[in-house]
Amino acid sequence: MSVMAELYKSIDQVDPGEWDQLVAGQPFADWHWFQITEALSVDYQPRYLLLKENGQLKMGAVCYIQNRFHSRRLQSLIGWFPRRFPTLRCDAPIHLDTGLFFSDSGRFNELFPELLRSMQTLLLKREHISFYSFDHLLPTSPTWAFLQAKNYHRIKHVGAEINLKIHWSSFEDYLKDLSKPEYEEYLRTKTELEAQSILIEAADSSSENLDASQRLQTDFNRHVHGPKLYHPDLYPRTSKLMGKDFKLVVARHDGQVIGCIAMLRNQDHWLVKWLGLDLTFLPAEMEIYYGLLAECVRQAILAGGCQIRLGASVPPTIQNFGGRLERRIGAMSIRNRPLHWLAGRVLGFTANPEPEIELPAKNG
Repeated sequence: MSVMAELYKSIDQVDPGEWDQLVAGQPFADWHWFQITEALSVDYQPRYLLLKENGQLKMGAVCYIQNRFHSRRLQSLIGWFPRRFPTLRCDAPIHLDTGLFFSDSGRFNELFPELLRSMQTLLLKREHISFYSFDHLLPTSPTWAFLQAKNYHRIKHVGAEINLKIHWSSFEDYLKDLSKPEYEEYLRTKTELEAQSILIEAADSSSENLDASQRLQTDFNRHVHGPKLYHPDLYPRTSKLMGKDFKLVVARHDGQVIGCIAMLRNQDHWLVKWLGLDLTFLPAEMEIYYGLLAECVRQAILAGGCQIRLGASVPPTIQNFGGRLERRIGAMSIRNRPLHWLAGRVLGFTANPEPEIELPAKNG
């Protein structure tokens, strides 16, 4: 097998047609999506490692160099380390999915070892990478099985994604399909929000003051000690870049926005991101959050979506909305072998690429 490796620092340097043919219609994976990812992210140093055979793109890996940890715990403990010895991650950062793409998944055993060899020579050595990881892998994936056999360390990601496949023609039909406990929770939350005169709706992006919602989201992210991954004008910037593929769902009280969350569309798939909550509304945060997510489901159904991902940070007290819980893991390797062995003995941290949302538990 004669395979050539190419490395690029921006998706703009990659041929759009070649890349889109590689990902073959996978949601949140096309060339334009990674262009949006670069435009929204701060301190983002992407690296696109491509494998070509006879000039044809056969595999691509989305990686990025980090000079700080995403994990709040690690950053507070040893934040000096990546500033001196950068790290490398391979994943899709906004979508929180694997960053590995194959034109033919049946050739994994041929192509993935070649990718690792090319990564060593083109990336790890040149960039003086201290350790690297493949993140947001399914535990049943061939990638994890291969890396586990190579003695990579398993990293547990906090939380589980809620994926909801949409097959209903209306929100009312969706509610009828919920289990009895889920439906009762929906009715309880709806009643409590109405009793407090809290209205939840999809905002009109042409007239909504996105700056006000942005301040709310920024303040909330700071409160939960979330990492600064995106530009401070995240909502307005995303709206400009994505147009009708961006929706903002808001909670209002007396006309004031007290909660907000973004919906991003790629093809017919929706992704829920970037929660903002007014923390002065104790103890109603849980109901507001639940109401925002329920409205996201409603909007995805109205838009004719086929699937919605409700995020990895849903508190355990919230029902799963009738969706499927999907847990992800990471695989890490430290280039210094003695340190890699030592890390395997003491590894107790969890990867936390985005802050787990901690809201006050309801009494009773």
